[in-house]
Amino acid sequence: MLMFLVGGALRDKFLGQKAIDKDWLVINCLQNFLLKYKFIKIGKAFPIFVHPITKEEYALARIEKKENYGYKGFYVNFNYFIKIEDDLYRRDLSINSFAENYFGNIVDPYNGIYDLKIRILRHVSLFFMEDPIRILRVARFVSKLYNYNFFIAYETLDLMNCIIINYEINLLSPERVWKEFVKIFEIGEIKFFFFFYINVIV
Repeated sequence: MLMFLVGGALRDKFLGQKAIDKDWLVINCLQNFLLKYKFIKIGKAFPIFVHPITKEEYALARIEKKENYGYKGFYVNFNYFIKIEDDLYRRDLSINSFAENYFGNIVDPYNGIYDLKIRILRHVSLFFMEDPIRILRVARFVSKLYNYNFFIAYETLDLMNCIIINYEINLLSPERVWKEFVKIFEIGEIKFFFFFYINVIV
């Protein structure tokens, strides 16, 4: 079993920000092993667990396949043999798609650190289009990273427009949309979010 720090905590670390919540990616592991050691499963369709002491989230490496419209139209596979590169490939933006193990070694197959340095928000793969909530996530990152002068890659903007054109954004549940807005309120950059949303998305 191997564990990697991923997501916002690692991204913020490279930006010199204080990491608040740490998320961990676990490979070569089965969920029964985590349950044996009192990890609490919180994901219904996805293999996400909470550490019984630290309360940090641990997710088994997974791959997803879109089989139907909407957020619930995914087939999720989280078997023992899924590689870390496969899990990172399904993530939204390259700046969220690198990982660090306990020894400080970085796994960065999709050039996320480089994109952090040049301040660009770029999708990892065409899987970006499969979940329409990613439009709001990109808007949130524009707001959160406003002071760092990040900009969105043109090709990523094209994919966001495709999501709007195919109307899948209309299938988002109010709960998922509200969760994104709550995160915007938490970072206190709501005005930049609405400026981006009105001028770029609408």
